[in-house]
Amino acid sequence: MNIPSYNSAQNDVLYSDQLSQALVGGLSDSGWTAPPQTSDQITSNSQKMPDGTFWYNSELKKIQVNTPDGVKTIPFE
Repeated sequence: MNIPSYNSAQNDVLYSDQLSQALVGGLSDSGWTAPPQTSDQITSNSQKMPDGTFWYNSELKKIQVNTPDGVKTIPFE
């Protein structure tokens, strides 16, 4: 999700509009959506993201989560 940074010099209404658009972009009719990423993107991004960050691997069609032991795939049955 691309949350805009707040800049005190900018218009508060503009910031509110940008923030609302970013938050709504992460929602579906059923709730929050995991951002789709390729395996390469997940590998690259995981180095700079905190533990607990999760993605939808668009190649594997699975949810993956960043852990202290690296990226793990959530098993579904």
